[in-house]
Formats: sequence, C-alpha cells, structure tokens
Amino acid sequence: MAEIMSDEKWNAWTNRILEWGESFDSHLQTLVNAPEGQFCVDEEEMEDGWETIQKKIRYGNKKPANRDIYKEQIHKEGNKFPNWPHTRGASSTLQENEQTALNRGTAVEQLAAQAYYRIYVENDAEHLLVKRASNANQTNGVAYESESEFVEAQVNSMKTALRGYIRDGFWGLTDEEGNAVPLAFEHPIVRPFTPKGTDDSEDEAGE
Repeated sequence: MAEIMSDEKWNAWTNRILEWGESFDSHLQTLVNAPEGQFCVDEEEMEDGWETIQKKIRYGNKKPANRDIYKEQIHKEGNKFPNWPHTRGASSTLQENEQTALNRGTAVEQLAAQAYYRIYVENDAEHLLVKRASNANQTNGVAYESESEFVEAQVNSMKTALRGYIRDGFWGLTDEEGNAVPLAFEHPIVRPFTPKGTDDSEDEAGE
C-alpha cells in the first residue's frame, strides 16, 4: 500500500502554489504578452486551469489518501503556466553568458517601464494603465496601485519571454556549420512564424 502524503509535505508543496497564485494576475499578463507559441494554453484556459488547481488542493486537504493523485493532476495543469513553482523537464539553469544577457535585458525593461509609467504620471494619465480582469480570482481590471507594481509586472513578463527565447534557441547566432555560438546580449532574436493550419493542440484524457 502506497504511503499517504503527510499534512506537512502536502502543505509545503501546495503553499508554494498558493503563493504563486497570489500573483496570478501578473503571471496571466506574462502569458498574454508572451510570443505566440511559447505557452500551450491561452488566457481562458489558464484561468480555468487555476480554478481547477484550487479545487484539487481543497480536495487534497480533505482526502489525504488521494493526495498523490491530486498532486499529479495539479502539476500536469500548472506546468503549462508561466513561472510555475514546481517546474519539471529541461533544466532551468542558464549558462553564465546566458544569465548575463538575461540580466541586461530585464534591466533595460525596468528602465523602460519606469520611464513609460512616469510619462503617464506627468500627464495625469496613470489611471489608463489597467491590469487585466481575472475570472479565476474574481477581480476586476483596475489601475496599477504604484509605479513599482507596474514595473514589476512588466519586468517579470519580459524575463519570462527572454528565458523562452534562450530555451527555444530564438535568441542567438549560429556558426557556418549551423551550430549555436555562445549567447551574447547583442545577438538578435528571431521568432519563427507558425504556418496557417498548424495545430499542435492535443485532446487530453479526462482526469
């Protein structure tokens, strides 16, 4: 008989997810701003998926014997989302040169976001910078409360996008033989187009 996951282990695992969910709107904005094809879900699917995950956590709280099942279902859903705290698969560790490029990119985005927000402030128009409404959290889309909140959302979105470019090989150059050369910040980013009629979606079995 399989060992039942203890309350301590279950709470430790799910607390990281609940903490991630506190910034759900920011993660959702990251998905919306991401290059086409970077994530395999759209905005509505992510909101529906988050609702499902929260239900599974509640089920696990009540039914310890089924926690391993719920854990797998939760992870299967959440692993599609930006910045998911329990990522599996390819290593997320970057090479030193890749991390340097990422850091410079996010630093530039921070400066750009600050300048962008301040232009709105100077024109008494910051109320026009509105967050997305969230069906999952049942929150309306309202103006960012501060410059720091706006900047953080933009920087997180850019960081996720740049990581995706590095992971997928969109950022960088190749040598004459087609081999990737070490990434430098100055290298171009090329986002390939997706031919019309291409559909990578798959029907998933019911859980």
